[in-house]
Amino acid sequence: MREPQVDWTIRPAAPEDQVEPPSASGFAMVAQTHAGAVVGQAQVLESDGSFHLIEVFVAPGHRRLGIGTALLSAVESEVISRGASAVTLLASEPAAIDFFTRLGFVELPQLPVALRWLDAGDLA
Repeated sequence: MREPQVDWTIRPAAPEDQVEPPSASGFAMVAQTHAGAVVGQAQVLESDGSFHLIEVFVAPGHRRLGIGTALLSAVESEVISRGASAVTLLASEPAAIDFFTRLGFVELPQLPVALRWLDAGDLA
């Protein structure tokens, strides 16, 4: 059986991608087709010495091609290269929860301290 042809790569986000890291010491990764279109992104917040994946997005029409998994792998590699051994993430949609569970993430009973502001309810 022939492997499907991969026509995209994962790389750190550049200013022209308009995908900003969510914090000064955070980072973003993008998936780019060989034609130059950005078709996926992952944004990581660095806070309190910990890394929190706050978004993974793959454009419709490019899903189920391994891009999300490749973005997550790139995030994990970058986190490790920065001296950390874990990354947390937020997921609320059942499909996202299933995806991350299949990749080995486990549900925590509460948000990490750096993200508890998200659960405050009064974000106005």
